[in-house]
Amino acid sequence: MDPVVTSPPEAVILGLLRQRGPLSRRELHEQSGLRPNTVGDAAGRLVRRGLLAEGEPVAAGPGRPGVPLTLDAARCTVVGLALQPGAVQGCRINLLGRRLGRTLDARTPEGTPVAEAAADLLRRLVNPDAIAIGVTTPGLLDADTRHILFSSAVPHDRPASAQPVFDAAGDLPLRFDNDMTALAVRWRMSQPAPPGEDVLLVHFRDGAVGASLMIGGRPNPGCILGGNELGQTRFPIGGETLRLEEIFSSAFLRRTDEPEAEADARGLAERAARCDPADTAMTRCLDLLALGLANAVNFVRPHRLVLASDLTRHHRFHRALCASMQRTVLPPLFARLRIDPWEAPLPVGAEDAGWLALDLVFREPEAETRG
Repeated sequence: MDPVVTSPPEAVILGLLRQRGPLSRRELHEQSGLRPNTVGDAAGRLVRRGLLAEGEPVAAGPGRPGVPLTLDAARCTVVGLALQPGAVQGCRINLLGRRLGRTLDARTPEGTPVAEAAADLLRRLVNPDAIAIGVTTPGLLDADTRHILFSSAVPHDRPASAQPVFDAAGDLPLRFDNDMTALAVRWRMSQPAPPGEDVLLVHFRDGAVGASLMIGGRPNPGCILGGNELGQTRFPIGGETLRLEEIFSSAFLRRTDEPEAEADARGLAERAARCDPADTAMTRCLDLLALGLANAVNFVRPHRLVLASDLTRHHRFHRALCASMQRTVLPPLFARLRIDPWEAPLPVGAEDAGWLALDLVFREPEAETRG
């Protein structure tokens, strides 16, 4: 998981241009604190490598006109690859996070190792412009041993090797991580947030709940909520034990509806949109989701809870969820907690995997100091 850029000055310049560009070399010197010669040398290397592009000189007073630098959206690309149940999805995106061309999907026939199908698709996507690769899967994985330990993308209960994907990547830097970590990286790189803020990001939809914790702005891979563990939280319901993502589903609503009531053919999304207090099954479903979120907040004590779901656009649902959480979150924690909806394009897929690769490009080396 080596970063694409290993020089701290190069990483500082890339970060400034991603957040504030275009900027001239002089502006980069003034805003970064790097010496003018250091900026000039690092910027020159980045231009030659195709990471930066030079614009037309702009006169800003007496002296030599400044040449604005921007991220090069034409030359360098990254590849995102998402291993999903029954399929593999892949795409290319540029340094601005915009998809190039269409997303490719490949079905994985029963008995076909998902990593083999992913490797075949990766070979189709990698071209001479590619500089990094991001690969995601739901569930639990071990990036060090390159194994998927438990995932809906793997049709059996045994660990599955992801080595074929690494073999297909060749010498290109590759980051292999959970799909919720990818979503958290995308949120962090596309949203303004205080650098020291701890954020719990939760994604939920019909039959799926996942979470990622960001400590000081970076996803924490060692957290108990770092994968889909929140969705795997068990609740005793009517004499059986169900996972939270089983509870937050259309199937659970149908099972919970009163037997004497008229059959309700609507799915979770439609019933959540109405959020009718008389819909006792939906209320129960929402309260259990709120209980799972409240337990997570009480445990990790984040500054902010980000809810990544299409359902949060329905104000009645969002208000009811927050009100139900307030009854369970410890009062001092709820008083300081900020709850924000994030209506990002969902579900998580290849584009989010591409943001893992972008994180390799823009991440500043942690073991070195700026010069």
